[in-house]
Parts: sequence; C-alpha cells; structure tokens
Amino acid sequence: MGTEELWEHWQTMGHTRTTQHNLRVAAKYYKRIRTARLGELLGLSTDEVEEHISTLVGGGDLFAKIDRPAGIVSFQKPVTSEETLSDWASDVSNLLTLVERTCHLINKENMIHAAGGRKK
Repeated sequence: MGTEELWEHWQTMGHTRTTQHNLRVAAKYYKRIRTARLGELLGLSTDEVEEHISTLVGGGDLFAKIDRPAGIVSFQKPVTSEETLSDWASDVSNLLTLVERTCHLINKENMIHAAGGRKK
C-alpha cells in the first residue's frame, strides 16, 4: 500500500468516524429530526445519512428508526410498559412523601400556634 492510498484510507476513516460521532451527538439532542435537516447539519446527502445511521444501528452503537416516506429519523427508544409503570410509581411515591411532609409541617404549625395561645 503506497502513501497515497494510505492517506486516502485515513482521510476516509477520519470522515466516517467524525460523521458517526456527530450522529451520536445529534441523537442525544434530538428525539426526531427530518433526514434532510440532519443531512444539512452534517454536510451529507440524505442517502449518506441513512447509510451512516444504518451502520451505527447495525453495530448496536445507536438506536434509530427511519421513516423514509415522511423523511424523519427518530432516535427515541420505545418505552416498555414496565418502565412506564416504574416511573409512575416513583412519581406517586414522591407525591406521597411531599404530602406527608406538608401534613407534618401543618400539624407542627398548629401545635405551635395552640401552645402560643395558651400562654396569653
């Protein structure tokens, strides 16, 4: 392999790795984005964007779904019913903790107010 071919190989690999990194960053900041807009941001055609996304998804590095007719890429993972229930239970638990704390503070305030009223 000559220096010219080696240079071409490293240049291609550098561009590929940079594009893959940029796609992972886009997946962190976007839940859904149009393929054309993502191509504009990355400086690629829609076909190149789809190719890079499918490579990352195939390798397990990224979760994405491409809706070709609508031209939309979705990076949001589907939430299982167990995760939804767990989140809901956690929210209810936090709410009950706040209600309990509020009741305690109200009772404390009532006792302080009642004790202050007796001294007069």
